[in-house]
Amino acid sequence: MNRPKLRADARTVLRGKWGWAVLLTLLSGVICGAIAWLLAGVSVLITSIITVGVDFTLLELVDTGRKESNYFTAMFSAFTKGRLLPVFLTWLLSSIFTTLWAILLIVPGLIKSLAYSQSQYIVKDMVDSGQNVTATEAITKSRELMNGHKWELFVLQLSFIGWALLGCIPVGIGLLWVIPYIRTTNAEYYRHLAGDKFKHAVKSKQPTQPAQPSQPSQPTQLTQPAQLTQPAQPTEPATSAQPTDTTKTETSN
Repeated sequence: MNRPKLRADARTVLRGKWGWAVLLTLLSGVICGAIAWLLAGVSVLITSIITVGVDFTLLELVDTGRKESNYFTAMFSAFTKGRLLPVFLTWLLSSIFTTLWAILLIVPGLIKSLAYSQSQYIVKDMVDSGQNVTATEAITKSRELMNGHKWELFVLQLSFIGWALLGCIPVGIGLLWVIPYIRTTNAEYYRHLAGDKFKHAVKSKQPTQPAQPSQPSQPTQLTQPAQLTQPAQPTEPATSAQPTDTTKTETSN
C-alpha cells in the first residue's frame, strides 16, 4: 500500500472541506466530553458509537466526495439506518477480545486491535447494502481482510506521529486538523484495501416455481371410415345386328 498516496488522497478529499472537518471533530469532541461528564458509566459506549458515526461520515466523503451538511446527522450516523445494533455488538465484542489478548501481553493486544480495525467500516458497507450482520461476522471479515496487512497499517499510523506532535504544540488546537486528516486517511486505506467486496448483498435464491401439470392430450379424432366404392354398374349387352330384309332384296332383283 502506498502510504504517501493515501495521505495525498486524504488531503485531496478534504480540500475545501477542512473547516467542515474541523468543526465536525470539535463538536463531536465537545459532545463526547459532555456525555462522559454527565453519564459516566455509559459514556464510553455512547462516545465510541459517536466516533464510529464520524468514521462512517468520512468514509462516505471518500466514496462520494460529498460532505454531510448536517453535523448532528454526521455525528450520529451510526445510530441510524439500522446500523446501531451491529455497530454496538461489533464494538462490544472487539473491545472484549482485544482486552483479553492485551491481558496476556501488550503486543498480542496491539496485533488484535489492528486485525479488528476494519470491522466497523465493514458493518457500514454490509448494512447499507441490505445485508444482515451477525455478532462476530464483521470482526471475522476484518481479521481475514487484514491478513498480511497489519504491519502495513501499523506503519501507516506511525507516519502520523510527526503531525500529532506538531498539532499538540499550539495548546492542541492543531489536532483539530490532524485528527480528521488521520481518520480520512484510514477511510482511504479501507476503501483501497476492501474495494466494494462488502457492498454487494448476497442475492437470495428465487424459489423455483412448481412444474405445471401437463395438460392431458386431446383424444385423437377417429378417422372417418373410407367411403365404400359403389359396385360397378353392369354393362348393357351389345345389341345384336338387325337382320336384313331379304324380301326387299329379292324383290329388287
